[in-house]
Amino acid sequence: MKQYFLPVWGRSRFEAAKKDVGIKHWWDEPPLHYGHSLFSYVHWGKLPPRQRTMRESWAPPKGCYIFGDSGGFTLRGGLSVKRIQTKSNYAPRTIDQYKLDPVSVLKWQISICTVGCVLDLPPKGHKRRLWEKGLDVTAANTQRGLATYEKARAKGTKYRWWGVIHGNNPQEQEEYYRRIANVYPFTDQGEGWTIRAEPQVDTNTVASTLRLVKRLGIKRLHLLAATGQEVAAVIFALGPESGLEVVSYDSAYAIKAGFNRQIFVRTEPGAYKWEILKEEGKEKHVREHLTSVCECEACLWMRVRSQETKKGVMATVKGKDFGGWWSTWCQLHNLYIQQHLLEEQYQASQADPEKFLEVMLGHSTASIVQRIYAGQQPAAIVATGSERSLLEWA
Repeated sequence: MKQYFLPVWGRSRFEAAKKDVGIKHWWDEPPLHYGHSLFSYVHWGKLPPRQRTMRESWAPPKGCYIFGDSGGFTLRGGLSVKRIQTKSNYAPRTIDQYKLDPVSVLKWQISICTVGCVLDLPPKGHKRRLWEKGLDVTAANTQRGLATYEKARAKGTKYRWWGVIHGNNPQEQEEYYRRIANVYPFTDQGEGWTIRAEPQVDTNTVASTLRLVKRLGIKRLHLLAATGQEVAAVIFALGPESGLEVVSYDSAYAIKAGFNRQIFVRTEPGAYKWEILKEEGKEKHVREHLTSVCECEACLWMRVRSQETKKGVMATVKGKDFGGWWSTWCQLHNLYIQQHLLEEQYQASQADPEKFLEVMLGHSTASIVQRIYAGQQPAAIVATGSERSLLEWA
């Protein structure tokens, strides 16, 4: 099974890091050298005229795996009119611009991404759940984009379109899958499916999702917002057994944690885990760890850069506040630690998946995950909030 960890790059964070530290392209310069990424159409697709052609300002290196997120979940998640109107210069300014067009999203994905998912209307919402409408809209968007995709395929594009699955339980997930697959099956070479394990992404719902993947015969899968290292461990341990050939999973956790003065610190050797070190107020122990303790490549590189640039000298010698320099340093450090520890986890899982799962989760939790994957117990008993009666599932 080939696996891809995909950091989520928001445009505002990308531009801030470029301004604060001077890194032009995070992926093909020191200290990361890591190009696999997730980009969302909401943040990257609607650019001002001066940046319409994305490849004029930046381009991931050849061979990088770029997943194009349609942006549907971001919008359905509850962006208010006030928030939309106060977004940065790189984002749309009015709510009308957030009425995304599935063909426009698809054309953007074809222009820059390796794979990308259908523009969906997720059922999970800010105020209420839209199950039937979400299914109808996602199926209609799939139908609308199909001709554009087939035309691009005929011209020889390497891009591949992926379907989307939602649902709070296996029954809902399978219903969603059947509805979208009836429009287009997403089974051709390089095609696959995108799933967000609901009602929340955790080890149990991911195990249940992988059981469904095995039953449906899905070979290529992207798990949305699979942020936790324990969740990744379940993917590594059970993914190959479920029949997956390619699996990817995205996370914005490293970026968000760094922005909030939190860094990932390795635990004891052999555990393949990290823990969180955080600082608040006038505390400086996170910054002290970066400047004098951590020996990761990101921190070694930033220490040299701190002596070479005026901003670095001001921040590390005279600076009292946690500003952009430190924020970017924390983010780079977190991405480096996360990237390398996840790769170590993956390698460790190959020899003995069952033992690896116990090391990562503990015996009790690992046993629950195995039972869920085997179909011996449900992932959770929750109210789905669907528009139909809950008694229907019974």
